[in-house]
Parts: sequence; structure tokens; C-alpha cells
Amino acid sequence: MNKKSETLPGSYRSNSLISAQEFIENYMEVYRAGGTNKDLATKLGVKLQQVYPLRDRTNKILESENTQLPPLIPVDRKYGSGLNTQELAELVRKEL
Repeated sequence: MNKKSETLPGSYRSNSLISAQEFIENYMEVYRAGGTNKDLATKLGVKLQQVYPLRDRTNKILESENTQLPPLIPVDRKYGSGLNTQELAELVRKEL
């Protein structure tokens, strides 16, 4: 993959394309911080709905290298915040 020239078509932010390299760098930073797709959208300056196709296109690009992006913490759509399912499960286990 030529990181400098490869872009993710159809994914716009202020009329400029987001490069695959920029997306991956920001994605991994949010992942290491334990962030959500909403955090990634904020960091990239795009709408949350734009993150999912960007992620899917990036995973398609990475498929040829037998690599996939690690999952971010899911966004709870009802409350709009990230859920740490491990912490939630631990809360339940403590009460059982």
C-alpha cells in the first residue's frame, strides 16, 4: 500500500480527501486511548456516520496484507457515550 498517495474515495472533510495514512494514524491513536468511533469522528473533523465507511474501506485496503483495524469501543447510540463492556460485565459479576 502506498500510504502517501492512497486516499479513501468519497470521504470528504472540508472538500479534501482524508488519506488512508491519516485515517489509520488517527484511528490507532484513538484505539490506544480507549476511544470510540465518536471520538475518532471528532478527531478527524467528520460526522460519526462518515467513520464507518472509512473504517470499512480501510479494512478492505488492509485485507491484502492480512490485517484489520482493531475494534474501537462501541458507541452507545441511546446515550451517546462509549461503553466499556468489560467494566460493565465486571459490575454484574460482582453482584452475582
